[in-house]
Amino acid sequence: MRNVIRSMILLSFLFIAFLETSIMADTPPAAKTTSFAATLAAKDIKALAEFYRDKLGFKIELLWGEPAAYAILRREKTQLHIAPVTPKFGPARVWIYVDNADAMHALLIANGAKPDGEPEQQSYGIKDFTFHDPEGNSITFGEVTDKPKMEAHAAAPTLAVKDVAASTAMFEKLGFNTQFKADEPPAYAVLNHGEVEIHLQRSTETAGKSGCVLHVSAVDEWFAKAQSAGFAVKRAIEDSPYGMRDFVVADVDGNTLLIGEPIRAGKAAP
Repeated sequence: MRNVIRSMILLSFLFIAFLETSIMADTPPAAKTTSFAATLAAKDIKALAEFYRDKLGFKIELLWGEPAAYAILRREKTQLHIAPVTPKFGPARVWIYVDNADAMHALLIANGAKPDGEPEQQSYGIKDFTFHDPEGNSITFGEVTDKPKMEAHAAAPTLAVKDVAASTAMFEKLGFNTQFKADEPPAYAVLNHGEVEIHLQRSTETAGKSGCVLHVSAVDEWFAKAQSAGFAVKRAIEDSPYGMRDFVVADVDGNTLLIGEPIRAGKAAP
């Protein structure tokens, strides 16, 4: 057994050296890990390798020694290693992610394996089930079911302007920051104020025909700043009947901005 363990360790080093050589030859220096191989313990390595081949469709890539002292198996991108049971290495527990837990459960049943139970939807967003191989290793197959829902997170109005550079400077005076400009002179610009984005697009045909609504806080300060930035006042600030304190201004091209905030209960207009 001692010689077997020594041989197994030597094989592991050789395998790692082979992988490192392949990675260095095929990938740039900033390499990333791409897979994980779990190692199971077995008294009869050949029998357990054949079990995973016959019951789960793994391919035996390596069966080393006679009798077998180490095995490497693969199924798609999942790799399993099988090593001898030693005092420090007993039955293991392994997670394998799958795209369909019910189909994997059915495959095990069809091949004569006995899962511990039916696939169950867990509160942590995974549908899973477990079975134990003949050596007592615990294998859990899990399907991620808590997938992101289709939701919209933000919208950005696009204002048509004749001169993107001039309009950008105007919005910067209003407190916006320029995040991006395309071409020189610019044909497109992206600006933001906190989490609010406004896009500016050069267009001589449609300039001044667009507009947007901005929901803000401290709306009176916005009104004062809009005037000092050169925006033309189309409607002065006021408490509107629809529950907003707002105003309307226009940029140098005539695009309109309605800027306002909800009227808080008990707050009178300045």
